[in-house]
Amino acid sequence: MPAAPASRGDWVGFHAVDLAPAVNRGFADEEPDDGQGGWTDEGPNDMRNLPTGEWRLNGVPFRILGPGDHQGKSCLCGKWMGSMLLLFVAENDRDMELLREHKKEQLKINPAA
Repeated sequence: MPAAPASRGDWVGFHAVDLAPAVNRGFADEEPDDGQGGWTDEGPNDMRNLPTGEWRLNGVPFRILGPGDHQGKSCLCGKWMGSMLLLFVAENDRDMELLREHKKEQLKINPAA
């Protein structure tokens, strides 16, 4: 299922985790390896063109923060988490099973974490 803008109905059974107070980097990065900006601090190899707003991907709604609303910051990065942070919030065992089946080869999920 391709990505598409999320509608109000897509959020039924889901709850977005608000990371806005914690964002510390923007998607755009002008200078590589300077420790100052960008999703992965790789300079022009950045995520500046990532569409912001509410989206649905594979049936899961999520919100991508716009840098204009957060002093140029829209993601949470740190050495302790590698290149990016990806959160899945599952409200029940069925949600976890759906995530496991969909991403079993691409994403390791540890429900105990």
